[in-house]
Amino acid sequence: VDVHIAPLTPAELSKTIDFKGEVGKYVTTREKEVIFNKSNGNPAFVEQAINYSFDCQISDKAFILPNSFSELIKARLAILNKNNNEAYKLLCGAAILGDRINLALLKEIFGYKTQKFNDIMLYLVKSNFVRPYNDVCYEFNNLLLWETVLKSISFDISFEDLRYSGENADELIDIFNDLGFYSLLKKIDTPKKEEVNVDSFKI
Repeated sequence: VDVHIAPLTPAELSKTIDFKGEVGKYVTTREKEVIFNKSNGNPAFVEQAINYSFDCQISDKAFILPNSFSELIKARLAILNKNNNEAYKLLCGAAILGDRINLALLKEIFGYKTQKFNDIMLYLVKSNFVRPYNDVCYEFNNLLLWETVLKSISFDISFEDLRYSGENADELIDIFNDLGFYSLLKKIDTPKKEEVNVDSFKI
């Protein structure tokens, strides 16, 4: 059971927002009301709505909260793509790997130097997309978020965009074939925007 989708009461919601550090400080009383009314007390929605409020502020964008979780994530991804394209692509690649992300594998796939990779992952952590699981892996903040990101990946990604360099090319290609990575990219590259079926992936 994913505890992050258990309903929150208004008091619990307020406490959740108050404990979001710098992000929570910038959520107005009116925005809190809007978030709770649209969230039905779902903490996964609340968490992402809080961050969307902050996204809008740093992007000079009006805060108009989407009605559904999937549309909320799509809105956040659009802002992420515009504000930090490298973080956006890394998040998409991470989603393809699964809800739990092997950091060494993800870093190898994209060919980033350690410091650059760590900086991007920290940005995604602070944005409440992912969080540390252990010394080896990160994970998406909840399963609903991972599933929604995977389904919502924009159709402007190509394999060339997902930079790869490293010595274990054949091994990684086999892994990505097993994960359905290339079939997903084929769908992404086609003009017709098909919805990705999460159940089709062997994760």
